[in-house]
Amino acid sequence: MIKSPKRLIFLSVFALLIGTAAHAISATVIDTDSEQIVTNISGEIEVVDIPPSLDGGDFTSPTYIRLMHEGSGTVTAGMPDFIYDGAYHDPELPVAPGDNTFGNAVTTPYSGPGLPAVGTEVYSILLHFDPDLYSLPFSLSEGIARSAFITFNRPILGVYVTSGALNTTDDIFTPSGVTFPSTPGRDMEFNYVGNSGGDQYSISPDRNELSLTMYVHNGGVLDEMRIILISAPVNSCQGDIEPPGGDSDVDGSDLAVYISNTTVMSLEDFAAQFGRMDCTQI
Repeated sequence: MIKSPKRLIFLSVFALLIGTAAHAISATVIDTDSEQIVTNISGEIEVVDIPPSLDGGDFTSPTYIRLMHEGSGTVTAGMPDFIYDGAYHDPELPVAPGDNTFGNAVTTPYSGPGLPAVGTEVYSILLHFDPDLYSLPFSLSEGIARSAFITFNRPILGVYVTSGALNTTDDIFTPSGVTFPSTPGRDMEFNYVGNSGGDQYSISPDRNELSLTMYVHNGGVLDEMRIILISAPVNSCQGDIEPPGGDSDVDGSDLAVYISNTTVMSLEDFAAQFGRMDCTQI
């Protein structure tokens, strides 16, 4: 194979770096901890460990939506399909009666890739909001709403917000011994709004961002959402390794990390990708 002049120059410079300056380059360690999956959160939300019980009244906070990493699980034949990429209730529409998740909701059609094949590994994050309003007189218009914005380093396959879908997928991701809500009202409900807002969510077009509001009315129970992500992001450029998850190009920061661990790919392949600025998550 005849190497291009650009590649020959890169290989020569790389060899010089390895031989004389490798110890002078501060390489960044790639952190594969679950917290790297969530690259940014803002609003009234906090990241917590999964408690022994998520049943109503056992894990309460009037201040924050709780975000919990449930971890990896395997797609099963019984997992529900995803329904919508967003939903909210138009206050000019009437209240839909009963425990009606999408009754009179304004919805955004699902546009994701759907669930992978049975047996494929996916990753789950659970959102839980229980402000402990059970003992108050029932009122749809009075309650507490909390909002948040979450950015992930990989695409959102879809979300589960109905009690049925949450119940069906509980055991796929969470370690045995965790008690889930026994109430049928653990779903988000888009069939009404209160004085302080209403349940709503929206997945961004690139599927890496989620905005939401969880609203629990006086005398009500709690809200939950399960977010299903691809198990690991795949970058179109194998050499786009710094920061973790990539930044759309292969440049000097990637070279510094590559020098510290050349087993990630061959030098020839890294040289071929060096300088690219069109890397994407796929």
